[in-house]
This record gives sequence, structure tokens and C-alpha cells, in this order.
Amino acid sequence: MNILLISANRSTEPYPVFPLGLATVAEALRQAGHAVEIFDCLWDTDLEERVRAFAPRLVGISLRNIDNENSLGEEWYLDDLRQIVGRIRAISDAPVVLGGAGFTIMPDAILAHTGADFGIAGEGERLIVELCATLARGERPATRIMRQTPPLQCAEIGAGLRDAAHVTRYASRGGGFGIQTKRGCPYQCVYCSYPFIEGRTFRARDPEAVADEVAWLGAHCPGASVFFTDSLFNDTQGLWRHVVEALLRRDNRVPWSAYFRPAGLTADDITLMKRAGLKSVELGTDAASDTALRGLAKSFTFAQAEDCNRLFAEQEIPAAHFLMFGGPDETPDSVREGIENVKRLTRAVVFPFMGIRILPDTPLHTRAIRDGIITATTDLLKPDYYISPALAPTQLRADLEAAFADLTNVVFPPDKMRAFTEVLRNMGHAGSLWEFLAMAQRRRRLKVATASSR
Repeated sequence: MNILLISANRSTEPYPVFPLGLATVAEALRQAGHAVEIFDCLWDTDLEERVRAFAPRLVGISLRNIDNENSLGEEWYLDDLRQIVGRIRAISDAPVVLGGAGFTIMPDAILAHTGADFGIAGEGERLIVELCATLARGERPATRIMRQTPPLQCAEIGAGLRDAAHVTRYASRGGGFGIQTKRGCPYQCVYCSYPFIEGRTFRARDPEAVADEVAWLGAHCPGASVFFTDSLFNDTQGLWRHVVEALLRRDNRVPWSAYFRPAGLTADDITLMKRAGLKSVELGTDAASDTALRGLAKSFTFAQAEDCNRLFAEQEIPAAHFLMFGGPDETPDSVREGIENVKRLTRAVVFPFMGIRILPDTPLHTRAIRDGIITATTDLLKPDYYISPALAPTQLRADLEAAFADLTNVVFPPDKMRAFTEVLRNMGHAGSLWEFLAMAQRRRRLKVATASSR
């Protein structure tokens, strides 16, 4: 069966993100004997031509995000998705199935908004193959929205598509090749959708299979890098160590990055990861004061995050902190404390956001109703943001802009990064550009230190 898979994502901030979910589904379909083509909305522009030439019998569309979750510069992607469905319908009678992390958050509402035929919420590599078999028999699935139950076991979690041309597109434009070492997240962060998408327990892949993917990338796409897309890499169970050890056994030279929880690491841990190819880290610090961290149900303190930042800095691993101001229990005092805490993160790049996107069925959703920010009937398909009732949004923005205006390592408001990115891209710089900013900060500090020692 001819199957066209479309990556609907058009965002390149802070860098183009490789569509791992779509790649995993593509590999599963090819393994099942189907002919698969990929249309990537970031790079491809000839959708109608591709549909006519390939004549797919099924079209799958992957939605990575519903919106950009930026209260100060909103972008909403579902009308674009509906338009893609409409363009396909105008020239093809092939059924359209939606999937991806964004779709999984609100599958019923998104299916209704776009008018697609079917949806797969959560893991899709087995269900898409089953859907193809059902359609090939001339039958319809029992339900329009399918979900993998029970979740795939560790050994059943597939690899992404090994297509050098597709990967190189991302590598040449600053994006890394996405690989999962495990799925799921056991933490209870009040705003987070990961548990709905991947489950509440870690399911680890075979570390040797992960190392195989990394080795393939090194052999076929010189200069490319890996981003481990786990909810967090440094789990407290130590599953991450098995991956690092597998990379060390291969004498890995492919650089990699990952999301990290900013706690629970030692200098020896970081040394080990650096030997295995770690080049940068994205830290889910999430808030800048202990009050705000508790409001998010975080299990670490800001002092621990600061110590983690120091450990990475001492080994010259660029680090980025992603923070949200205005969450539950945030007050003017905690905002002021948070601003001073951010100013101490001088050896990192910091991305503060204002407000938190409210997602259905999360603890934040319940809290937002209780605090009168939304009602139980509020349609969350378009973004609503939680900002603590103790804060005035206009004043909060003014305070953050004033505090961070002269800090070159703090990117606020978030759209400030876009102008910086455009300049560097036009100058020919590839790679993750926040890392370039981190290296520029380091060079600046060394220059100051040298000058002061004279």
C-alpha cells in the first residue's frame, strides 16, 4: 500500500526538530512491506504534486504541537493542519489519519476541528500497521480514534527511519537527529502532558539498539548530532547509565544532547557522559524560586539546579535553562527572588517564559478552574495561560523585561531569540544556535578574566 506521511510542523525555534514520531511510524510501515513517502512541511512545498504522483491509499499527518505555548507571541497551528487536510481531500479520496504528540493531548477536539477521518493517540507504530490491514480488507476500524492498549513493551519500541537524506536536512540546518532511549515519565509536574502521551512509568529500550542508531548516524551523516528526546535523560533509576556505557563501548564520536532534570548528578556522572559524546544539555529547571518550584510539584530546589549548572559549566558543557514565571503560588516576592536567582546563572543561557499553557486533565487545569482563570467548560483547543492571581500580567511582563534587558545570556521575551537566530543563519552558522550564544558568553567571560588579571 502507498502511504504518504506528512510532518505538519513548520516551527524552527529554537531549532528545527526532527520528526521522530513520524520517522518511527515510517519505519514500522516499511518493515510491514508498505511503500512510504515523507512530506515535510518545513522543507517541501509541492504537496498536491506529491499526492498526485504517489497516489497514496492512506495519508498520515503528524502534529507535534498545537501551538507555540508562548503567551507573549502566540502561534496556533490547527488551522494550518485543517488546511492540509482540505488540500488532500481536494485531490484524493485516501483516508487521512492524524497522530503525534500534539494530537494526543486533545484527540477528539482536534479530529473534529480538522475533519480528518481517523486519529491515533499515543504510540502509533503498531496501530498504523493494523489500520492499513483493516483498510486493505475493505473494512473500517471500530473507532475513529485508536490508542495502543496496553502500551508497547520495551523491546517493541521501534527505531526511527534511517533515511540519510531526511536526517541530513535537519543536521544541515541546526537540528539534531531524534532518538528515544525510553518512553514515559513518573513525575507529577502540574502542567505536563508527557504522562498522557507516553505513560507514567519508564519503558527503556535496549541500550545496544540505541547505540546502533547513533552509530548509523555517524556512518551515514557525518557532522550530524543526536538529541535524546526522552522526557528526561538522567532518570533516578540509572537507566541512562546503560545507554552511556553502550556508547562508550562503541567509542562513540557522534555528539549528543538531551533534556535533563537539574538535580541528582555528580561531577563523575558528567565526566562519564562527556566521554560518551555529551555536547550540551537542556535543563528542565522550570521555575526560578523554591516557592514557584513547589507550585509546579517539582521535587528539587533552585539551589540544586544552580549546583547542577555549576557542574556542567566546570566541564564546559553548554547548558540552557527553561523557566516559567507566573505559575501556581507565584507572588511578587517570589518573582523578585526568581529574577535574582536567574541573574546568578551566568554560565548558562536562560529562556524564561511568562505564564503556563493550560492543558486538559492536568492538575494545572484543575487549579486554573479553582482560581477562576478558566471555567470547567472553557475550550482549551486555543491556548489559555495560567498566571497566578497574585500577579498582574502587565506588571509581570514589565518587571521581567526590565530585569533581563541587559543580560545577554537571558532571552526574554521569547521572540527575542528569533531575531538572533535569523542573523546567525544568514551568517552561515549551523548547529543549535543557543549553544553558539553560550559559547559567545564563555568567550566574553574569558576575555574579561584575562583583562582583569593584567
